[in-house]
Amino acid sequence: MISYQEIIQKIKNKENQYLTSIIEGKDFFPFSIPCDKKESGDYLSDAALYKELGKKSKNMIGKGYRIITNRDENPNIKTSTKIKQIIIESEDDFLYLIRKEHEGSEFKNTIQKFRSHFDSETVDRYLLKNKKSLFKSDSSFVDNFIELSVFLVSNPSSMMYPREIPVRCDTKFLEKNLTAFKTFISYFRDIDKSADKWQQLGLVNPEYTVSLRSGDSFIVKTSQSSFKCPILSVEPSSLGALEGQFDKVFILENKTTFYTFPLKEKELAIYCGGFGILILKNISFLRSSQVYYFGDIDEHGFAILSKFRELYNDVRSFCMDMETIKEYESNLIEGESYPGEIQMLVEGEIEALNYIRDHRINGCSSRIEQEKISQSFIEKRLQRLN
Repeated sequence: MISYQEIIQKIKNKENQYLTSIIEGKDFFPFSIPCDKKESGDYLSDAALYKELGKKSKNMIGKGYRIITNRDENPNIKTSTKIKQIIIESEDDFLYLIRKEHEGSEFKNTIQKFRSHFDSETVDRYLLKNKKSLFKSDSSFVDNFIELSVFLVSNPSSMMYPREIPVRCDTKFLEKNLTAFKTFISYFRDIDKSADKWQQLGLVNPEYTVSLRSGDSFIVKTSQSSFKCPILSVEPSSLGALEGQFDKVFILENKTTFYTFPLKEKELAIYCGGFGILILKNISFLRSSQVYYFGDIDEHGFAILSKFRELYNDVRSFCMDMETIKEYESNLIEGESYPGEIQMLVEGEIEALNYIRDHRINGCSSRIEQEKISQSFIEKRLQRLN
């Protein structure tokens, strides 16, 4: 015979179906629990089970599971009585039995909150996949999660520091639940998995710095003295205060090239690391200088160039063309596809992008790493700029 503990476990096993029915708006109640388990043959043991089941049933206490017997629903179960069905008639009964009487209404509120802020078709796919964790989440968590998610979905490339996001909740909430946010955002747009965990959300790593290298050296002033320094690492917010006029500024994707790139007087090299260059917003010396972007010759390199042109539309590419590809064709390796659109390219760049997309390696677009391009080739190309 089925025991009380077995009934409760079978009901708990229905939780996923219950949550799905709420999201999909389908009827779930009433439902019955299989109870065709044979009697043990032990008269006293079976009698005790019958008594326990009857005492805890809705027939006797007004909530929980209802027992249907061969005595037409007689609640006074005796040893000769046979259980025909065990039925959970309502949502209240179900939640009482699984000890989650408040979570049901909270979960319905959660669904409505998500649907009021996001496309319902898209967000419902997320809700169906993550229903169990949301069922356990309190309203405070849900409110904070939605507030931050609204910003992240609406601003795919804000390149803000987490602390700059205009929301009321503690920004540590974002850091603690970073994986959950990435999962949610992935339902609304493709995530660039090659970017760091913050850039995947369109944000700047809180520990991020920008490296600068000048052909003239920087003058660093302290309270007691000043000295020359060829390389600086600064927070992006400090770039606006950088004094100096530069004829040319070279933004480089890879740090090795940053340290070795040939520079003349009034020339500056900047290393931001991939999509990190998108934090270089409203920098006055970038608007007064000729800016060049030099990245890997791959889909991501051209995507970075395209995105950067949205900030500074007169930026030029350097060594990202068919001439470089032909020179280093033997260095083509397997690359990665970029999930978004790449739009703001000029004719020579489009030709190079199409080439690496067409020349596939192991089914993937190809790439030439920036570090493979020799110093002599870079110097030869720089001479043409003068």
